[in-house]
Amino acid sequence: MQEHGIVESKVREGKEAAAEKYADYFDYSETINTVPSHRALALFRGRREDRLDVRLRLDSEEERPGWAAPPVTATASTTK
Repeated sequence: MQEHGIVESKVREGKEAAAEKYADYFDYSETINTVPSHRALALFRGRREDRLDVRLRLDSEEERPGWAAPPVTATASTTK
């Protein structure tokens, strides 16, 4: 998750005025391993106050050039 995780946030619909102090996070995306602790706390506070929608996701295959899943190998127990 740390290697391929992305944190995203958007302002909740109709909450733009009330969420003004979270304006930096109205349309925000950053890799999980680069998010400083103060920013993570601000995102969680905005979510708790019902001002932001925050989600974690994995980056897409297109955004990971050269990444490949490990090969699947058959073992004696799986071939019987």
